[in-house]
Amino acid sequence: MKCSIKMLLLALGVAALLVCISPVVASPTEPIANPAYRDLRTDYVRNWYIFSDEITDGVLMPGDTHVETMQNCWTSVSSGTMHNDSRGPYGQGSTNPTYTFPEGSDYPTAPLNYATTYNPTGTQADYWFPQKEDRIGFYMNYSQRDNELKSDWYNMPEFGGTLGAYNAETEGDKNGFSFGWVTNAIKRDPITGLIDTDNSARGGIKMDIYVHNGKFVGDINDASGFGANISNPNLSASNDISEKARDPYNGLFHVPSFDEAADSYTPAANAAMTAWYEYSVGKASKTLSAADLVDIVNSMDIRELESYGITGGASRWDAIFGDKTPAQILANLQYEYQDAFMDRGTYAENSSDGGVIAGLGGMGLEGDPTIDNWADQQVIRIDIDLDSGEFDESIKEIAFYDFGYGAGSGQTNIREIIFGIDRTQTVEHGQIFYDTLEGRVWFPENRIYIAQVVPEPVTMILLGIGGLGLAVKQVRRKK
Repeated sequence: MKCSIKMLLLALGVAALLVCISPVVASPTEPIANPAYRDLRTDYVRNWYIFSDEITDGVLMPGDTHVETMQNCWTSVSSGTMHNDSRGPYGQGSTNPTYTFPEGSDYPTAPLNYATTYNPTGTQADYWFPQKEDRIGFYMNYSQRDNELKSDWYNMPEFGGTLGAYNAETEGDKNGFSFGWVTNAIKRDPITGLIDTDNSARGGIKMDIYVHNGKFVGDINDASGFGANISNPNLSASNDISEKARDPYNGLFHVPSFDEAADSYTPAANAAMTAWYEYSVGKASKTLSAADLVDIVNSMDIRELESYGITGGASRWDAIFGDKTPAQILANLQYEYQDAFMDRGTYAENSSDGGVIAGLGGMGLEGDPTIDNWADQQVIRIDIDLDSGEFDESIKEIAFYDFGYGAGSGQTNIREIIFGIDRTQTVEHGQIFYDTLEGRVWFPENRIYIAQVVPEPVTMILLGIGGLGLAVKQVRRKK
């Protein structure tokens, strides 16, 4: 017994010594705002409400089921940078930890809630979003840098641009909020933690996303300094995009801008991007021609489309539900979906895919839902096709990431809101479900809404007197 006690004390002493001499790994902490950018909004972390389409009309209405609530994360970097940073390390076994996936491969990227991007001490650890095979995860984000950003993004202050201060004061209208999603197929070695180098095809996703913009609030020259409360959605990250979209300055990918007037991706709408690439030739030999722009757009698995030109059919960019396209809904209900995005992405083994829609967050009447009509608020509609057979039923579960609403959750402690999938059900009934304390909630037509406010039943009165059309006409259309 005495020998055992001595051995135990010796073991404890060795362990204590190892703790003392081992490097201390700091825990992730909330990001720190960058003073070079516009100050954080007072509501930079908001509640976002998740609904099922109980009425199955393609529009969030009083009577649809409020299922869950989540809060957004926030970062000081751009929403695109946050989304497509690479997790690493790669390689099969401990002998090859620096393996680089060949050009044209899918990468094991993952959203990163930057705790270290602007941090004078540099001691905090990074906080990565969860990764699980065959899961698609959705999240809302606020980017301090995006709130500074405008179409001529290459003139940002950190690049010494002469228009940086002017843009920050008068044209920072993206508002900072974004909606992102990521599909994972990553497998790590349980011993080394390294990612396998198998990059063969695995599965994909077919999804339509429509955005109803909240009513414009404030002025571009916002005296508060936080930016106008405006919604002007645009694609900020797209999976499987061509290497030609890689920024020669920092190595990250930039998505081309959609020309709303021409309803396509035009060279004119991407003049700023082209100018920045040409300016950066001294740093890396890179130009961007009109032909390059065509190649980039053709490579994208996520596209922005003119919302009222979308129809149902068999082509890749047709709507999942042709009878509930923005044009159909506007004709029948006087409700506008001003923006449309389609994901027809595929993903490979040991990679992550997904996208980001930036420029969200508009709310009506100074954002007070107690006095607003629900139709004035930001609504994101997600239609998911799980029954097409095109992708071999690859998606097994759906998650929404909560950064502060649920007990114990926060910016570096995600609460995973897990939705199940049951493909034995019909699409009309809904194959997506969520289990609550009150029972199982189904999502008819595999449709999910994310909204800024819970529709109040009292607004049903508006439907009886035709007030809905009047209310929605106040909604600001895109520029």
